[in-house]
Amino acid sequence: MEYVLDGAPNAERIQKLATYLDAVTAGGNTVAECWHNTKLALKRLVEAGLPISIRKCQFLERQVNLLGLILANAKIQLGKKAFR
Repeated sequence: MEYVLDGAPNAERIQKLATYLDAVTAGGNTVAECWHNTKLALKRLVEAGLPISIRKCQFLERQVNLLGLILANAKIQLGKKAFR
């Protein structure tokens, strides 16, 4: 997955991107940056022929739970589930 999203050696690098197995989280400091990173990630996944389930997609979330961590406001905090 990371290989596909990194693109060609001279391709634009996607900032604020996290992947784990089949989960992709793209973020940014502004709404425009979030959309740019999201569109770039989706484009590379489509070009690689990987399926995307739009029903599972969430866009422009202010807070994301990822592997027991909460990503919000440029901070990473332990979620309640991380302590179980």
